[in-house]
Amino acid sequence: AYDEQNEADMVAMQIARWIDAGRPARELAVFYRTNACSRSLEQAFTRLQIPYQLVGGLSFFERREIKDMLAFARLIVNPRDDVAFERVINVPARGIGAGSVDKIRLAADKFNEPMLTAIKREEVREGIRGPGKKGLLKFLSIYNNIQHNIQHAELALRDIVERTGYRRYVDKLEATEDVDRLANIDELLAFAAEYDNREDGGIAGFLQEISLLTDTQRWDAEAEKVSLMTVHSAKGLEYDCVAVIGNEEGLFPHSRSFEETDGLEEERRLFYVAITRAKMELMLTYANVRYRTGAPGPTAPSRFLQE
Repeated sequence: AYDEQNEADMVAMQIARWIDAGRPARELAVFYRTNACSRSLEQAFTRLQIPYQLVGGLSFFERREIKDMLAFARLIVNPRDDVAFERVINVPARGIGAGSVDKIRLAADKFNEPMLTAIKREEVREGIRGPGKKGLLKFLSIYNNIQHNIQHAELALRDIVERTGYRRYVDKLEATEDVDRLANIDELLAFAAEYDNREDGGIAGFLQEISLLTDTQRWDAEAEKVSLMTVHSAKGLEYDCVAVIGNEEGLFPHSRSFEETDGLEEERRLFYVAITRAKMELMLTYANVRYRTGAPGPTAPSRFLQE
Protein backbone atom coordinates (compact mmCIF):
# COMPACT_ATOMS: atom_id res chain seq x y z
CA ALA A 1 0.00 0.00 0.00
CA TYR A 2 1.09 3.61 -0.40
CA ASP A 3 0.61 4.58 3.28
CA GLU A 4 -1.14 3.32 6.43
CA GLN A 5 -4.52 4.81 5.48
CA ASN A 6 -4.37 3.23 2.02
CA GLU A 7 -3.36 -0.06 3.69
CA ALA A 8 -6.31 0.12 6.11
CA ASP A 9 -8.71 0.82 3.23
CA MET A 10 -7.33 -2.18 1.28
CA VAL A 11 -7.82 -4.47 4.28
CA ALA A 12 -11.32 -3.15 5.02
CA MET A 13 -12.34 -3.75 1.38
CA GLN A 14 -10.97 -7.29 1.51
CA ILE A 15 -12.92 -7.91 4.74
CA ALA A 16 -16.04 -6.59 3.00
CA ARG A 17 -15.41 -9.02 0.10
CA TRP A 18 -15.04 -11.94 2.54
CA ILE A 19 -18.33 -10.98 4.22
CA ASP A 20 -20.07 -10.62 0.83
CA ALA A 21 -18.78 -14.11 -0.06
CA GLY A 22 -20.62 -15.50 2.97
CA ARG A 23 -17.90 -15.57 5.64
CA PRO A 24 -19.29 -14.71 9.11
CA ALA A 25 -17.71 -11.54 10.53
CA ARG A 26 -16.82 -13.42 13.72
CA GLU A 27 -14.54 -15.66 11.62
CA LEU A 28 -12.49 -12.69 10.34
CA ALA A 29 -9.62 -10.94 12.11
CA VAL A 30 -6.96 -8.29 11.56
CA PHE A 31 -3.69 -8.41 13.52
CA TYR A 32 -1.05 -5.74 14.04
CA ARG A 33 2.25 -5.62 15.94
CA THR A 34 1.48 -2.51 18.06
CA ASN A 35 -1.76 -0.88 19.17
CA ALA A 36 -1.01 2.35 17.28
CA CYS A 37 -1.89 0.53 14.04
CA SER A 38 -5.55 0.22 15.03
CA ARG A 39 -6.44 3.90 14.43
CA SER A 40 -6.43 3.80 10.61
CA LEU A 41 -8.27 0.45 10.69
CA GLU A 42 -10.97 1.81 12.99
CA GLN A 43 -11.50 4.74 10.63
CA ALA A 44 -11.65 2.53 7.51
CA PHE A 45 -14.05 0.04 9.13
CA THR A 46 -16.30 2.85 10.37
CA ARG A 47 -16.39 4.41 6.90
CA LEU A 48 -17.40 1.09 5.28
CA GLN A 49 -19.83 0.36 8.15
CA ILE A 50 -18.13 -2.95 8.99
CA PRO A 51 -18.88 -3.89 12.63
CA TYR A 52 -15.70 -4.61 14.58
CA GLN A 53 -14.46 -5.15 18.10
CA LEU A 54 -11.05 -4.46 19.62
CA VAL A 55 -9.91 -7.57 21.45
CA GLY A 56 -7.75 -7.13 24.54
CA GLY A 57 -7.22 -3.42 23.99
CA LEU A 58 -8.82 0.02 24.09
CA SER A 59 -10.21 1.83 21.10
CA PHE A 60 -7.56 4.25 19.81
CA PHE A 61 -9.44 7.28 21.13
CA GLU A 62 -9.85 5.71 24.59
CA ARG A 63 -6.10 5.45 25.23
CA ARG A 64 -4.64 7.58 27.98
CA GLU A 65 -2.19 9.58 25.89
CA ILE A 66 -4.78 10.23 23.16
CA LYS A 67 -7.38 11.38 25.71
CA ASP A 68 -4.78 13.75 27.23
CA MET A 69 -3.92 15.28 23.85
CA LEU A 70 -7.57 15.65 22.82
CA ALA A 71 -8.55 17.13 26.22
CA PHE A 72 -5.93 19.85 25.70
CA ALA A 73 -7.29 20.43 22.18
CA ARG A 74 -10.88 20.62 23.49
CA LEU A 75 -9.85 23.21 26.05
CA ILE A 76 -8.32 25.35 23.28
CA VAL A 77 -11.51 25.14 21.23
CA ASN A 78 -13.76 25.64 24.27
CA PRO A 79 -12.11 27.44 27.25
CA ARG A 80 -15.26 26.69 29.32
CA ASP A 81 -14.61 22.92 29.24
CA ASP A 82 -13.83 22.28 32.93
CA VAL A 83 -13.65 18.50 32.44
CA ALA A 84 -10.85 18.94 29.90
CA PHE A 85 -9.18 21.52 32.16
CA GLU A 86 -9.09 19.13 35.13
CA ARG A 87 -7.64 16.35 32.97
CA VAL A 88 -4.67 18.37 31.69
CA ILE A 89 -3.92 21.02 34.33
CA ASN A 90 -1.27 18.77 35.92
CA VAL A 91 -0.34 16.56 32.93
CA PRO A 92 2.61 16.38 32.65
CA ALA A 93 3.10 17.11 36.39
CA ARG A 94 3.46 20.82 37.23
CA GLY A 95 3.15 20.59 41.02
CA ILE A 96 -0.63 21.30 40.93
CA GLY A 97 -2.12 18.73 43.31
CA ALA A 98 -5.73 17.71 43.97
CA GLY A 99 -6.02 20.26 46.80
CA SER A 100 -5.03 23.09 44.46
CA VAL A 101 -7.53 21.91 41.83
CA ASP A 102 -10.26 21.96 44.54
CA LYS A 103 -9.37 25.58 45.37
CA ILE A 104 -9.53 26.54 41.68
CA ARG A 105 -12.93 24.85 41.36
CA LEU A 106 -14.28 26.74 44.41
CA ALA A 107 -12.95 30.03 43.04
CA ALA A 108 -14.55 29.34 39.64
CA ASP A 109 -17.89 28.67 41.38
CA LYS A 110 -17.53 31.85 43.46
CA PHE A 111 -16.90 34.02 40.40
CA ASN A 112 -19.30 32.02 38.23
CA GLU A 113 -16.71 31.46 35.52
CA PRO A 114 -14.75 28.55 33.97
CA MET A 115 -11.73 27.20 35.86
CA LEU A 116 -9.39 28.36 33.08
CA THR A 117 -10.62 31.93 33.55
CA ALA A 118 -10.33 31.66 37.34
CA ILE A 119 -6.60 30.85 37.26
CA LYS A 120 -5.97 34.08 35.33
CA ARG A 121 -6.92 35.96 38.53
CA GLU A 122 -3.89 36.81 40.63
CA GLU A 123 -5.90 36.40 43.85
CA VAL A 124 -6.71 32.78 42.88
CA ARG A 125 -3.07 31.98 42.08
CA GLU A 126 -1.99 33.58 45.37
CA GLY A 127 -4.17 31.04 47.18
CA ILE A 128 -2.13 28.17 45.71
CA ARG A 129 0.94 27.32 47.78
CA GLY A 130 4.29 25.81 46.85
CA PRO A 131 5.29 24.84 43.27
CA GLY A 132 1.63 24.84 42.17
CA LYS A 133 1.62 28.64 41.81
CA LYS A 134 4.53 28.49 39.37
CA GLY A 135 2.86 25.50 37.66
CA LEU A 136 -0.28 27.56 36.95
CA LEU A 137 1.76 30.33 35.29
CA LYS A 138 3.57 27.71 33.20
CA PHE A 139 0.25 26.17 32.16
CA LEU A 140 -1.18 29.56 31.15
CA SER A 141 1.94 30.30 29.10
CA ILE A 142 1.64 26.96 27.26
CA TYR A 143 -2.10 27.51 26.68
CA ASN A 144 -1.70 31.05 25.33
CA ASN A 145 1.05 30.02 22.91
CA ILE A 146 -0.87 27.04 21.50
CA GLN A 147 -3.93 29.12 20.60
CA HIS A 148 -2.12 30.57 17.55
CA ASN A 149 -2.34 27.33 15.53
CA ILE A 150 -6.01 26.37 15.81
CA GLN A 151 -6.60 26.69 12.04
CA HIS A 152 -4.52 23.55 11.47
CA ALA A 153 -5.26 20.38 13.47
CA GLU A 154 -1.79 18.90 13.03
CA LEU A 155 0.07 22.11 13.98
CA ALA A 156 -2.12 22.58 17.06
CA LEU A 157 -1.53 19.01 18.26
CA ARG A 158 2.17 19.15 17.46
CA ASP A 159 2.37 22.38 19.47
CA ILE A 160 0.63 20.70 22.41
CA VAL A 161 3.05 17.76 22.31
CA GLU A 162 6.14 19.96 22.09
CA ARG A 163 5.24 22.77 24.50
CA THR A 164 3.99 20.43 27.23
CA GLY A 165 6.99 18.08 26.93
CA TYR A 166 4.49 15.26 26.55
CA ARG A 167 6.84 12.89 24.68
CA ARG A 168 9.32 12.91 27.57
CA TYR A 169 6.42 12.34 29.97
CA VAL A 170 4.93 9.27 28.24
CA ASP A 171 8.37 7.84 27.58
CA LYS A 172 8.72 7.40 31.35
CA LEU A 173 5.32 5.70 31.79
CA GLU A 174 5.25 1.94 32.17
CA ALA A 175 5.54 0.10 28.85
CA THR A 176 3.89 -3.18 27.88
CA GLU A 177 4.73 -5.54 25.07
CA ASP A 178 2.22 -4.13 22.60
CA VAL A 179 1.43 -0.58 23.82
CA ASP A 180 3.72 2.03 22.31
CA ARG A 181 2.49 5.39 23.60
CA LEU A 182 4.89 7.43 21.46
CA ALA A 183 3.68 5.57 18.36
CA ASN A 184 0.08 6.36 19.38
CA ILE A 185 0.93 10.08 19.56
CA ASP A 186 2.54 9.89 16.11
CA GLU A 187 -0.56 8.14 14.80
CA LEU A 188 -2.78 10.94 16.14
CA LEU A 189 -0.54 13.51 14.38
CA ALA A 190 -0.77 11.47 11.17
CA PHE A 191 -4.57 11.42 11.41
CA ALA A 192 -4.60 15.21 11.98
CA ALA A 193 -2.32 15.76 8.95
CA GLU A 194 -4.61 13.57 6.82
CA TYR A 195 -7.62 15.59 8.06
CA ASP A 196 -5.90 18.93 7.23
CA ASN A 197 -5.22 17.69 3.68
CA ARG A 198 -8.87 16.78 3.27
CA GLU A 199 -10.74 19.50 5.20
CA ASP A 200 -10.15 23.04 6.44
CA GLY A 201 -12.02 22.81 9.74
CA GLY A 202 -8.92 23.26 11.88
CA ILE A 203 -8.67 21.69 15.33
CA ALA A 204 -12.40 22.27 16.01
CA GLY A 205 -13.42 20.35 12.87
CA PHE A 206 -10.94 17.60 13.68
CA LEU A 207 -12.47 17.12 17.14
CA GLN A 208 -15.92 16.99 15.53
CA GLU A 209 -14.77 14.25 13.14
CA ILE A 210 -13.40 12.22 16.06
CA SER A 211 -16.71 12.65 17.88
CA LEU A 212 -18.57 11.22 14.85
CA LEU A 213 -16.11 8.31 14.58
CA THR A 214 -16.46 7.35 18.23
CA ASP A 215 -20.27 7.64 18.09
CA THR A 216 -20.54 5.21 15.18
CA GLN A 217 -18.40 2.67 17.02
CA ARG A 218 -21.29 1.86 19.37
CA TRP A 219 -22.47 -1.19 17.46
CA ASP A 220 -25.21 -3.60 18.47
CA ALA A 221 -23.62 -6.01 20.92
CA GLU A 222 -25.39 -8.92 19.22
CA ALA A 223 -24.02 -8.08 15.78
CA GLU A 224 -21.42 -10.19 14.02
CA LYS A 225 -18.09 -8.37 14.45
CA VAL A 226 -14.64 -8.56 12.90
CA SER A 227 -11.88 -8.86 15.53
CA LEU A 228 -9.00 -6.34 15.59
CA MET A 229 -6.08 -7.11 17.91
CA THR A 230 -2.35 -7.14 18.46
CA VAL A 231 -0.49 -10.33 17.58
CA HIS A 232 0.18 -10.85 21.30
CA SER A 233 -3.58 -11.02 21.91
CA ALA A 234 -4.04 -13.55 19.08
CA LYS A 235 -2.20 -16.45 20.71
CA GLY A 236 -4.44 -19.49 20.95
CA LEU A 237 -7.16 -18.08 18.66
CA GLU A 238 -8.10 -19.18 15.12
CA TYR A 239 -10.13 -17.55 12.35
CA ASP A 240 -11.18 -18.56 8.84
CA CYS A 241 -9.55 -15.47 7.29
CA VAL A 242 -6.83 -13.26 8.78
CA ALA A 243 -5.10 -10.07 7.65
CA VAL A 244 -1.76 -9.14 9.24
CA ILE A 245 -0.86 -5.50 8.58
CA GLY A 246 2.30 -3.40 9.01
CA ASN A 247 4.80 -6.04 7.89
CA GLU A 248 7.73 -3.62 7.73
CA GLU A 249 11.27 -3.52 9.09
CA GLY A 250 11.16 -1.67 12.41
CA LEU A 251 7.49 -2.43 12.98
CA PHE A 252 7.32 -6.21 12.49
CA PRO A 253 10.05 -7.13 13.40
CA HIS A 254 9.86 -4.29 15.92
CA SER A 255 12.85 -1.94 16.10
CA ARG A 256 13.36 -2.81 19.78
CA SER A 257 14.12 -6.41 18.82
CA PHE A 258 17.29 -5.31 16.98
CA GLU A 259 18.83 -4.24 20.31
CA GLU A 260 18.07 -7.41 22.28
CA THR A 261 19.71 -10.83 22.25
CA ASP A 262 17.20 -13.29 20.77
CA GLY A 263 14.91 -10.30 20.09
CA LEU A 264 14.67 -11.03 16.37
CA GLU A 265 14.01 -14.70 17.03
CA GLU A 266 11.15 -13.78 19.36
CA GLU A 267 9.68 -11.52 16.66
CA ARG A 268 9.95 -14.37 14.15
CA ARG A 269 8.04 -16.68 16.54
CA LEU A 270 5.42 -13.96 16.95
CA PHE A 271 5.06 -13.65 13.17
CA TYR A 272 4.64 -17.45 12.97
CA VAL A 273 1.86 -17.20 15.57
CA ALA A 274 0.16 -14.50 13.49
CA ILE A 275 0.15 -16.32 10.16
CA THR A 276 -0.89 -19.69 11.65
CA ARG A 277 -4.08 -18.20 13.13
CA ALA A 278 -5.63 -18.30 9.62
CA LYS A 279 -7.46 -21.54 8.75
CA MET A 280 -8.37 -20.71 5.13
CA GLU A 281 -7.07 -17.39 3.81
CA LEU A 282 -4.25 -15.07 4.88
CA MET A 283 -3.61 -11.48 3.77
CA LEU A 284 -0.22 -9.84 4.52
CA THR A 285 0.26 -6.12 3.91
CA TYR A 286 2.85 -3.38 4.31
CA ALA A 287 2.91 0.35 3.57
CA ASN A 288 5.64 2.09 1.57
CA VAL A 289 5.24 5.19 3.77
CA ARG A 290 4.30 5.24 7.45
CA TYR A 291 4.04 8.07 9.95
CA ARG A 292 6.77 7.38 12.55
CA THR A 293 8.45 9.68 15.09
CA GLY A 294 6.34 12.65 14.07
CA ALA A 295 6.77 12.61 10.30
CA PRO A 296 5.92 10.37 7.33
CA GLY A 297 8.91 8.29 6.24
CA PRO A 298 9.73 5.52 3.77
CA THR A 299 9.67 1.93 5.00
CA ALA A 300 11.17 -1.39 3.88
CA PRO A 301 9.13 -4.62 3.62
CA SER A 302 9.64 -7.00 6.54
CA ARG A 303 12.30 -9.71 6.10
CA PHE A 304 9.60 -12.14 7.29
CA LEU A 305 7.68 -11.70 4.01
CA GLN A 306 10.58 -13.13 2.03
CA GLU A 307 11.13 -15.90 4.58
